[in-house]
Amino acid sequence: MALFTKIGGKLLEVARDLRYVASQLVERYFKDHVARSSAELAYYMLFTLFPLVIFSNVLVSSFHLSVEEIMENLSLLLPEQIVSLITEYIGYITNLQPGTLMYAGSVLTVYFTSRAVNSLMLSIGVAYRQPRKGKLNFFFSVIVTVVVLLSMYLLLGLVLISENLLALAARVLPIPFFLVRIWNWLRFTAMPVYLFCIITLFYKIAPAKWLRFLQAAPGGLFFVAVWSAISYFFSYYVSNLANYSVLYGSLGAVMILMLWFYMTGIILILGGHLNHIVLVLRQEKKIRKRNGE
Repeated sequence: MALFTKIGGKLLEVARDLRYVASQLVERYFKDHVARSSAELAYYMLFTLFPLVIFSNVLVSSFHLSVEEIMENLSLLLPEQIVSLITEYIGYITNLQPGTLMYAGSVLTVYFTSRAVNSLMLSIGVAYRQPRKGKLNFFFSVIVTVVVLLSMYLLLGLVLISENLLALAARVLPIPFFLVRIWNWLRFTAMPVYLFCIITLFYKIAPAKWLRFLQAAPGGLFFVAVWSAISYFFSYYVSNLANYSVLYGSLGAVMILMLWFYMTGIILILGGHLNHIVLVLRQEKKIRKRNGE
């Protein structure tokens, strides 16, 4: 009987904590102008995407990789309409001069991505009640941008190591066939794991006073779970219920992209707020426990 009472007390405490966290997230959403910050972030994300696609397309072509396979892998994460928009844009830039595109795409990618990262860092600083100030913040965001881009291309390379490629390598190298099949399954889990790690690391270093990895992990889990669900339902909604082309014409795909960026920005910023709320809640519990309450 005492065991059930203890379990019931724990469940009641968890329910109270969840309600407190949810109410704090809603309050901060309006108080800290999360919607406005997300709109700014979506603006920079839009200007980041196309230079990034240009640079990535030239890079992929240089290594004779399959663009179709990359798009197939991206379709696991992105809504179908956004993948179609990127595919059409790649078809447009394929016939342009690769040298000029490589240079312009790399410069614009770093610039606009750093602006997006800087905007997000300022919002996360507000969430942690530790706003970053000064010019060093921008230079730090550039460094973070370069690291993110390099790790993103590394992930892309790992994902492109397909079952067929490993099977071909197994003819020369002593690679067991079952490992080839296991990798073909594991590579599709690499993207969400990568997202969790990179977002959690970002939440860790974004505030002026760095957090421990475990302190930043709730926001990373929140982002991956909510963002994946939102992307899936948003893709279903756009494909089956909404027809943006009727209202916006040829700009419908761009409007879908902007709306998706906007929702992504909201989830990113709320993830930072979630980390701070949980951190404050834990500190308050420690104080109450120390005081014997």
